Amino acid sequence: MPINPRLLIAAVTALCACALLAPARSLRGAESPTRGASAAALIEKLGLHVAPQPVRERQGWHSPRIVLVNPELHELLPQLQRAAPHAKLIEMSSASARELAGADAALGVCSAEVLSKAKQLQWIQWLAAGVERCVQQPLVRERRMLLTNLQRTMGPSMAEHVLGMMLVLSRHL
Repeated sequence: MPINPRLLIAAVTALCACALLAPARSLRGAESPTRGASAAALIEKLGLHVAPQPVRERQGWHSPRIVLVNPELHELLPQLQRAAPHAKLIEMSSASARELAGADAALGVCSAEVLSKAKQLQWIQWLAAGVERCVQQPLVRERRMLLTNLQRTMGPSMAEHVLGMMLVLSRHL
């Protein structure tokens, strides 16, 4: 099937626009934001803003006790458990019906099936910058769940991906 030239031009234009809008980072001295950075420095570097109301003051909020974890994070479970020692982290693929019903938080899990069974779910940490798939779920809006994403942390990766795609498209690879 031949490539529609108008579609190709639109795609390249969109990619160029994304590349121009993405935050640039210096190649010299570029370091991972997680290496040795204090929380305050990381917050400042990523341009995060403090919400007008702390999460702990949300009605009905408590620290998560049961957290559903996307199976793609299987290898990170020990690290995640060390970071949240008071929470029970359960890989979604092995969660019992009782654990699913009592889950307070989800890490990379936001399907209609899970949301309908996880009646106590208050917080979803999405593992991408965009949350479109998650906000399309009516239960997320109805229950007014806290929905967080990785928008600021993904900026450099997105910029690199856009530049790579521009090269691929320009060379017809």
